[in-house]
Amino acid sequence: MNRGPRRGGQLRQRSDSRRQQTTHNTRHYNATNNQQAANSPDRHQGRHTHFRSDNPDFTRLIKHTNKGARLNHTMQNWNNCVPVSTDKAVDKITASIKQPLMDDKFQEHMHLAGANFKASLHRNVRDHLVAKYSQTCRDLAAKIKQTGRRLGLL
Repeated sequence: MNRGPRRGGQLRQRSDSRRQQTTHNTRHYNATNNQQAANSPDRHQGRHTHFRSDNPDFTRLIKHTNKGARLNHTMQNWNNCVPVSTDKAVDKITASIKQPLMDDKFQEHMHLAGANFKASLHRNVRDHLVAKYSQTCRDLAAKIKQTGRRLGLL
């Protein structure tokens, strides 16, 4: 089977030796066994069932909760400083700047510029995350209040 060009214009061929030969009878036998296994009571004992809520707001509540959890996790990553991977990336950029007749003063300026960029980046990301987290918490609180009123709990 031709799967299209690869890098360098080579074509990749699929070996038929890996294909499993099945007949109509074998497929029918496998399908029948799969249906019987699916209906077996033993199959459902160890399996989790999906929760279904009658609350029409449930999906939106879960989405807001997940958004808040993701924002909270990211805020923890950016809590005190820039994450390590970002820190290394900025250092790599400042170290890659090679000018003719470089001296210690120029290298110190590049290091300082990198440190200033990291501080600015940290401040801007933290401000963004705090604003989004606050908005998500307000939206979630409003949605919970609205659901409570609709259900007659408030």
